[in-house]
Amino acid sequence: MKRCLIIGAGFSGLTLAYELVRNHFEVTVVEKEAIPGGLASGFEVLPGKLLERFYHHWFSNDVDIFSLLKELGLEHNIIKRESNTGFYYKKSLFKLSSPLDLIRFKVLSFPGRIRLALFTLYSRTIKDFSYLENISALDWVKSACGSEVTEKVWFPLLKGKFGEFYDKVAAVWLWNKVKLRGSSRNNRQHEILYYYHGGFQALINDWFEKLKKSGVKFFFNSTAESFTVNSYRKLKAVKLSDGRELEFDYVFLTIPLPEIKKILPEEFHEKESWDIPFLGNRCLILLLKQSLSNIYWLNVADPSFPFVGVIEHTNFDDPLNYNGAKVAYLSRYMPEDDPLFSLPSQDYYFYCLEHLKKMFPKLDETWIINYWDWKATYAQPIVIKNYRSKIPPFWLQGSNVYISTMAQIFPEDRGTNYAVKYSRAAFNEFIKSLTI
Repeated sequence: MKRCLIIGAGFSGLTLAYELVRNHFEVTVVEKEAIPGGLASGFEVLPGKLLERFYHHWFSNDVDIFSLLKELGLEHNIIKRESNTGFYYKKSLFKLSSPLDLIRFKVLSFPGRIRLALFTLYSRTIKDFSYLENISALDWVKSACGSEVTEKVWFPLLKGKFGEFYDKVAAVWLWNKVKLRGSSRNNRQHEILYYYHGGFQALINDWFEKLKKSGVKFFFNSTAESFTVNSYRKLKAVKLSDGRELEFDYVFLTIPLPEIKKILPEEFHEKESWDIPFLGNRCLILLLKQSLSNIYWLNVADPSFPFVGVIEHTNFDDPLNYNGAKVAYLSRYMPEDDPLFSLPSQDYYFYCLEHLKKMFPKLDETWIINYWDWKATYAQPIVIKNYRSKIPPFWLQGSNVYISTMAQIFPEDRGTNYAVKYSRAAFNEFIKSLTI
């Protein structure tokens, strides 16, 4: 039986393990964290209650994850909920969940509201997106929406999320975001989202148990440090941080691309590509006695704030699942060298709280039961112009090395659904390569 080694136990690694073991390969997975799940993994927010650190929901068109859950016999745990979104601008909150909300959106003049509405509808009709790969998102919205909508809506959102890269993000990234969000709606044009009963970590745990029963071996709290080269473009073993050495016939790398570049021998690098910038994410999670608002996903259109979104999870999942407490995420994307990224947790908490009080003046520190501060160095690949040319292939031709990483997801944005979709594509490429 051929031996397959997978580096990384996020959704990509778990999907590959699932496909490989059911096709009669011997599978070993190495993961640096103590638990599987990657960016979708969770923690215990209350005794016996798990909550994800970063990811939050699925859309109605996330068909790949739904298909996988059906195969695993876990589809009965999918929860369907109506959602709502909002927009914070110049000390005011606006609900933006329906066409009627957009009509009332006084941030923009009436012609501006019409242009924004038409833009979102137009984005959903685009089939050939290739021309959007070579222009910036900012230039695209300026031409499609005009200066008012750009300055009041798109500029602060792009600046808040991407910082210094705000004018380098390709239009194809924004187009896909608008299209995805707009197409996950019911016939009343209300957004419909999905969740897993017990949270994403509950899904990961269910999946993990099934993989172990199928014979997949896992090594946690361990990283790949270096590979042994057998012959040209062939690897035969990996040395782990715990001193262990594992031999294999094929290796699958699912960790972030910058980490792949660090551990993969130089001869395997595609020097003309792979040059993709990344942002990290810092997510402060608050457990509250009272709700901040009735909005689930609140976009913050103010780049001076230390978060680009306030996601009040318990306006989506039932607060009774958290003993009646409320849960809010304060999410911020930033490069690793940003001073905010290295700020001590307590200092970051008070810094965020100071800004949160500007949004919600009634907020009192006594509302906060507990908080958690999570960081990920490589959370968001930045889709710059001509991004497609920089994407690594699934198979490094002529080698026994295969790659399935979030940087390959295109034109969609990274997420659990696309981790499943693209890892299955990588598996198919692997099977195809065996016949060459």
